[in-house]
Amino acid sequence: MTHGFTWRDGERTIRFGRGTIAGAVETLGGEGYALLTTERAAAMAPGVVEGAAGVHMLGEGYVDELAGELLGAVARERVVALGGGRVVDTAKALAAASGGTQVAMAVPTTLSGAEMTRIHRRAAGSDQRAPTVRPRVVVNDPDLSETARSLIPEAGFELAPAMRSCGSDDFGFYGLTSPTLMLFVGLEGAPDTPNVPLHHPRFLPTREAVDAVARAQAVAYTAAASAIDRAT
Repeated sequence: MTHGFTWRDGERTIRFGRGTIAGAVETLGGEGYALLTTERAAAMAPGVVEGAAGVHMLGEGYVDELAGELLGAVARERVVALGGGRVVDTAKALAAASGGTQVAMAVPTTLSGAEMTRIHRRAAGSDQRAPTVRPRVVVNDPDLSETARSLIPEAGFELAPAMRSCGSDDFGFYGLTSPTLMLFVGLEGAPDTPNVPLHHPRFLPTREAVDAVARAQAVAYTAAASAIDRAT
């Protein structure tokens, strides 16, 4: 990666590239935000910690429970997450529970991909029908998440031989406008997973199989960002 890029997607701004962490506080709108983080993540980006008006260290637990415990305790308009998917999703849950008075922002330190989606649990004790949200600002410095690459083999993934696929017409249209990466995650032999083809009425992957696909998508996101950089 020789240089980064800034991508404005609707209401949000995504800053990607090595060294972008140095200007993260400015990208996040300046000092004075509430920061959700962990001890490990805080040590990776001390400048982001110093720019916060208040720091909330997250322990172990589920996103809905962590966010529920923080309801009413995080008063700042900007809620910045510095950490992995659990930390980012907690910030999103708080923003969703605020009814629009707070916005989530993210400085991811892992390959979870949580900073790119509206998918998250809602805070315990909040309106469970409230719309989910995605981070308004994302500062993604691959130097922070690169150490996570070494965890991929430990996750049990094995690369299959290269293959060619025509995909489908919709993915073909996507590829006309943006660099496109398609991954196939094999589920044959996965525990309690029916050995039937994709789109078969009995095709119902287990929670563990869905988790494997989600982890593969997180790797694909990082690879796609690199492809965008080379294209520019």
